[in-house]
Amino acid sequence: GDIDVVTPLGDGLLTAEDYGSEDAEDPFEFLKLYGFDQGDQNPDKVSMPFCDEVEPDHGTVELDDDVRPVTVDALWCLFTADQVTNGSWSEDNARQSKSTASIWSALFPDLDIGLIGTRHGTDFQRTVLNLPALYAKSACWRGRPLREIAEDRQAILRDGDVVRLNRLEISNKGRPVNLKRLSVGTFNRHISALLKFWDWAKRNEYVEKDTVDPFAGLWLEMKDDTSVEEGGRATRPMWNEDQLRALFGSPAYVGCRSHYRRYIAGSRLVRDPFYWLVLIAATTGMRREEIAQLLVGDVKRDRDTSIWYFDLTRRSLKLKNRESRRFVPIPDVTLRFGLIDQLVSGRDTKERLFAQLRPNSKGIFGDAIGKAFGRYRQRIGLDVALLDIHAFRHTVATNLIRAGVPQAHAEEALGHRSEQRRIAFATYDKGATLTLLKAALDRLPTPWLAPALEAARNEES
Repeated sequence: GDIDVVTPLGDGLLTAEDYGSEDAEDPFEFLKLYGFDQGDQNPDKVSMPFCDEVEPDHGTVELDDDVRPVTVDALWCLFTADQVTNGSWSEDNARQSKSTASIWSALFPDLDIGLIGTRHGTDFQRTVLNLPALYAKSACWRGRPLREIAEDRQAILRDGDVVRLNRLEISNKGRPVNLKRLSVGTFNRHISALLKFWDWAKRNEYVEKDTVDPFAGLWLEMKDDTSVEEGGRATRPMWNEDQLRALFGSPAYVGCRSHYRRYIAGSRLVRDPFYWLVLIAATTGMRREEIAQLLVGDVKRDRDTSIWYFDLTRRSLKLKNRESRRFVPIPDVTLRFGLIDQLVSGRDTKERLFAQLRPNSKGIFGDAIGKAFGRYRQRIGLDVALLDIHAFRHTVATNLIRAGVPQAHAEEALGHRSEQRRIAFATYDKGATLTLLKAALDRLPTPWLAPALEAARNEES
């Protein structure tokens, strides 16, 4: 055909002209797609920061070893490790909870767990709900004692303290000070973590079983009309057929100028992680990070049924929950894009399927693709809030039900937790499960893929 191809495999390097030229906005923007702005990390040696030392260090009181208190800070790593081990939390949940321990240790350094009472819980609530949302990021707040930050914000809003406001603006390099408070949703996440911690502490005999829970009653109910900014739940849209046609008929899938300028029509088909990850998500409903973490060996062909599938049961995969561990058959339409020949054939099974993707500072491999996809949607006129890669899950789930697929089968394919799914698949072996799910995914209507499929066939001919 007349379309040049840039493949992501092998030892060949893409040249500078593949990525842009002197008229590009940022000639090194393409590096961010693969996470190089996060440092040259080895993806196989990503640390698990939820067990790192809790920061920041707000100072400690020197005590003799025999009277040193048992603090929330000292126990948090054990607590989070147990939550991950028993499946209550994912590693991301544990990592995010680190900020809860950090806030608590900042407010109550060296407070023994046996001395924690309801007054401490109430003090925590009062202080945290007066913190600005950007207390850890803005120059005028960052690094200061939390009580002092809360007091400054309250004085400015309640008393109109202009002197404090001017002082903060100076330390904020002349920029306006954002006084918007921490959202109710964020506060509730801290309380949820502390409630779980207290229950764990009782079960592990760090506190007496009849001790009053100091965090009980602190959870704040959110009204149905609570804004997204305050922690309310936004309704995630699904991709409609017109939007899907626009996406898969856009330059990235039918021919673009170059890797960096994939939003401009041209003669090149750049079949890199961006191309494949979005395509797989749109046709299977898999989560972005499920796809981004795959090894070549996770793409398998069942011996009995000859069905190609993604195996999400490898123990080292970081998934949302236990229900996410499953087999996902690859639909026929996805295979017709040449997925096996392009990504699997002739490669070491231990190699990452998308070897160019680097994890960010939190160990997330798909973050750069998510950001790149957001920028790409804006470029091609699909700048709709929350119409992201995760929205493909909603789309696939809805279209499976519309196609007459039993709900339990749709939930199994997508890794949704439900009793109906558990009962329905309790007696099926692997071959039967793959057969049922393959039939379900192949029922998805995909006429919107026609332009992209034609372009892929043309480059192979």
